[in-house]
Amino acid sequence: MTASPRFEPVYFPLRHLQLAGWRSGPADAPLCLCLHGWQDNANSFAALAPYLTDVQLLSIDLPGHGQSGHRSAGAHYHFADWLDELCELLQLLQQPSAPVHTKLPIHLIGHSMGGMIGTMLAATFPEYIRSLILLDSFGLVTAEEQNTT
Repeated sequence: MTASPRFEPVYFPLRHLQLAGWRSGPADAPLCLCLHGWQDNANSFAALAPYLTDVQLLSIDLPGHGQSGHRSAGAHYHFADWLDELCELLQLLQQPSAPVHTKLPIHLIGHSMGGMIGTMLAATFPEYIRSLILLDSFGLVTAEEQNTT
């Protein structure tokens, strides 16, 4: 039987909103950022935590989800819009005073929409990502409707 991990709530004040989530695992282990799917939250990854004990998991609620802040009225939630907040988060994680501190690059697990966002992040900023795991996701569909299965 795998031991139950300890989930520590974490909060990250960004320029325009606050991200919420949890961390588990050894603080000195490699960081694995977890991005959830649409209409979901950070707890999507709670069931994986007991099996990923050799990494530090950081699972966040994306903006507009769970306990994280929402964007201002009239703002959009396009896939590319999440890259700004994620880049700001990754810069914050490099600060010794951050609630979770790490060096780049990191591991990233993305589920569904989180995988699509993670694919964009890894393609745009490959220096930030050591490895990318996609669960129920294959990246963004960019082909014309008639050419997409």
